[in-house]
Amino acid sequence: PLLVVAPREDRAEALLEELFAWLGEGAPLVPFPQRDSLPYERLAPDHEAVRDRLTAVSRLAAGGRCVVVASAMALAQGTLSPAELAASAGVLKPGDRLEPDGFLARLSALGYSIEPLVEHPGQASRRGGIIDVFPPQAEAPLRIELLGREVESLRRFDPASQRSVGPVDSAPLGPAREAVLAPDGDGLAALDLSGLSGEARERFGEELALLHAGAGFPADYFYVPFLARATLLDPLPAGAAVVIDEESEAAAAL
Repeated sequence: PLLVVAPREDRAEALLEELFAWLGEGAPLVPFPQRDSLPYERLAPDHEAVRDRLTAVSRLAAGGRCVVVASAMALAQGTLSPAELAASAGVLKPGDRLEPDGFLARLSALGYSIEPLVEHPGQASRRGGIIDVFPPQAEAPLRIELLGREVESLRRFDPASQRSVGPVDSAPLGPAREAVLAPDGDGLAALDLSGLSGEARERFGEELALLHAGAGFPADYFYVPFLARATLLDPLPAGAAVVIDEESEAAAAL
């Protein structure tokens, strides 16, 4: 794999377009965009950006041939470590046993939002014996059809029409968030809430209790920059090359 670092996000996007033109649409090019939210800003992340970042981490961790393009700030923002990624991933196959409520709780802990309808990466839903889930690293969402507590079939479907497009023999399921909610160590306990107003302190206390329990909640994305301690350099295998475009500008951006 090859990692190309540009000084700014607009330069990284332009460089990615140029590489597509030079290498062709089939080239293994992977964007690693930066998160738009500022520290302490409760702004929901862009679904596509989360998907692209998780895809880049997964591709590098797998050691496959690819070219990842990132801005300096995107590289500096924390993400899942290879060990956290491996512990969060799994593969689902027909015939597997699955307890629906427990499965949805695990998806929520992995960063999936439970919605009435699955339309975007990182969403999941349940209708009776059918569970839909859209892993960020997948090209299309997955429909899990249950017979009791056994997976009867797995199908990909079109999120626009909600119609099945074909069965699959197995389906990888990965995280939809760039951090583990119940981290090791005492980082959460070190947060000082004493200077907050009573209402804010109560809100943070409730959220921190959920984080300790590993339970997802709608605003858990707010804590990802604090909990994500690895960078994109961590999954780079030995011998991988890093190309820095305009090193002095990249340093100034950081």
